[in-house]
Amino acid sequence: MVPPRPFPFPMQIGTDICQISRIYRILASDKGARFLKRVLTHNERLSVPADLLSADASKTASKITKNDGFQSLKERNPLLWKKASFVAGRFAAKEATFKAHPSRNLSWHDITIIRRRFEQLRNIEELKQVRKQKEEEKEQEKEQEKEEKEEKEEKEEKEEKGEKLEEEVEGKENDSSPEDPNGSGPPVAIVRGIREGEPGQEVLVSISHDGDYATAVCLGFDVRRPGRRPRAEEETKERKMRSEESYDQFKKRKMQGIESSWKKKVQNKEQNKEQKKEQKKEQKKEQKKEKEAGEAKAKADDGKDGIANEIKDGAN
Repeated sequence: MVPPRPFPFPMQIGTDICQISRIYRILASDKGARFLKRVLTHNERLSVPADLLSADASKTASKITKNDGFQSLKERNPLLWKKASFVAGRFAAKEATFKAHPSRNLSWHDITIIRRRFEQLRNIEELKQVRKQKEEEKEQEKEQEKEEKEEKEEKEEKEEKGEKLEEEVEGKENDSSPEDPNGSGPPVAIVRGIREGEPGQEVLVSISHDGDYATAVCLGFDVRRPGRRPRAEEETKERKMRSEESYDQFKKRKMQGIESSWKKKVQNKEQNKEQKKEQKKEQKKEQKKEKEAGEAKAKADDGKDGIANEIKDGAN
């Protein structure tokens, strides 16, 4: 059987789904701030819409039970639900990006989900100033907000209110207002470069919300696979070329290690020879002493025998 042709483009697809009520419960707990720092980068936390930053979860956590459905959670704290929807979308987008880059060992902070205009706002102070201006404008529009609040309270009594919130969140994801400090286009993911100092790679993502779930799809690009997967020989050659310098250093260290170990062996061998020579000398000295002691004893014994014989002869 003829094997099929490989996919001709260096692309990977990843998808993920996240339950918004799960994120809602985390944000309502005392672990909310730590969760945001763990999942979102510093710039991503700055990109959270200003109206969602003021979401108060202090009184919500004590009221939440395990049996609460997502509709009741929405009605309990609409602003916190919108914040949870936003974060759940980012969470799903990052998980989808992980899956679209299976050959990379990415972490949460290696991926930044931004909108295109926010990418140009590299100066954090500028972003803060824009937010400050928006807050001032909001204060001026306080009267309008009161009217909207009254309308909102009426809508909360209706079942369609939850769907409206979802539409607002989705609208914010694709808002084209040039005054929006969080960006004006669809979200994109910036993945850190493979090597230190390399620019990040922009990959496409799409975020959607429906009911209690946020979904995301990522179209990733594999920079190490240009158009087709290289053959094993080409990969080996490229890997050798990349690691040529490090291999030479390794070989040099290895030769130095062999040389030093050989020198140690020679030194140990010479030391052993010297020790054996010393031991032989000591043994010869001991043998000589024993021999001299034996000869002296034999002479003494001979002298005693002679005296005894003389005494016998005298007695006779």
